[in-house]
Amino acid sequence: MMIPNLDHQEGDAMKNTGRLLAIAMGEGLVFAYAVERLFAESRGLSIADMQNLIIFYAVISALLEIPCGALADVWKKKYVLAAGLFICYFEFVCSIFSYDLYGFGIAYLAAAIGGSLKSGVTESILYMSLKEHGREEEYVKWNGRCHFAANAVLGLSGIAGGYLAYYTSYEIPYWLSLLGFPICLYFALTLEEPEKGLSEKKDQKKIRSQLKAGIVYAFTSRRLLVIILASGISGSVLHSELHEMSMLVYPEIGIAVLYFGYISFLITGSSAAANLLSEKYESRGWGLKPAFAAAAAAIFLFGFVQHWSAVLYVIAAIAVLEMISPILSARLQEKASDEWRVTVTSIEAFTGNLLSIVIGMGFGYAADLYGVQLAFQLLSCILLVLLLFRLNPE
Repeated sequence: MMIPNLDHQEGDAMKNTGRLLAIAMGEGLVFAYAVERLFAESRGLSIADMQNLIIFYAVISALLEIPCGALADVWKKKYVLAAGLFICYFEFVCSIFSYDLYGFGIAYLAAAIGGSLKSGVTESILYMSLKEHGREEEYVKWNGRCHFAANAVLGLSGIAGGYLAYYTSYEIPYWLSLLGFPICLYFALTLEEPEKGLSEKKDQKKIRSQLKAGIVYAFTSRRLLVIILASGISGSVLHSELHEMSMLVYPEIGIAVLYFGYISFLITGSSAAANLLSEKYESRGWGLKPAFAAAAAAIFLFGFVQHWSAVLYVIAAIAVLEMISPILSARLQEKASDEWRVTVTSIEAFTGNLLSIVIGMGFGYAADLYGVQLAFQLLSCILLVLLLFRLNPE
């Protein structure tokens, strides 16, 4: 794996962009991605068990997101990121030795704790590093590149993992998924901590007061609340349902398990390309509403078409939502003060987890009553709600 050249001449802070790209690539080395559901099924888990684990993950994440964000705003961000990465990779070790719902529950608990610790930290470091050099307008571009790096490596790892699982066992991709940890940990610990803003000079501010002040700050800003809610809805639909549950439709439209890895590659590949298009789309000034409408239409068609070609619609929906993800992140970073930057990002993630629980329960209920494809048709209606939001920058 090629590591980005880190020898920039623009100061230590700008070296962070290369290091963050390397972390994104390391996090993409998940060979287990294409066989995650099949691995759990081989260990005795039902679809209902998997859905319950996703909800359990969302509940734990919701409880921890904001306190962990406040911790990152008080403590050094790179140490919080390193701790989160360590606990996240512990998830793979737990999964390898799990043979029932409780074992996988521990793995998902580790994923939730680790994910909460590192949630919003890389975005905050990236934005503040660019801001130090007066280049914060490049945030969408660099955030898109990080997403591209992660998705590109994830797609290739997914294909490799699919082949390894087919010719060896489901456990091998999980063991190999641990390879990314030393890469991520090294570059996380070598990150340069950005200088704090003028309003952030209170070095000994306690986490409790930081947490309270951050919540008050976020909930008294109407523009910030709108962005948080829109990002939460979009992220919940994208990550909790499209990425996690779309493969349940594949057998119903005649796609064999053998091809799941290739579909995963197409999804991650199109997502990576879409991430690179974020800056260009933003520069066109079209706004986010056309993208939300297009994604909603694609999700509806994915649940409607009774043919293998329906997978093209879910790929399109995921790509569109991935494209606007860095734009929504930029909106959030632009509105957030340096003093509460990670706390606000964690509030956004907290909101997203709450919405994931609600949307996930509704999706599961609809799937049980009417079938999974109709559940996706109903899911498209949730995105249409975002057409009512005003998300253009002031």
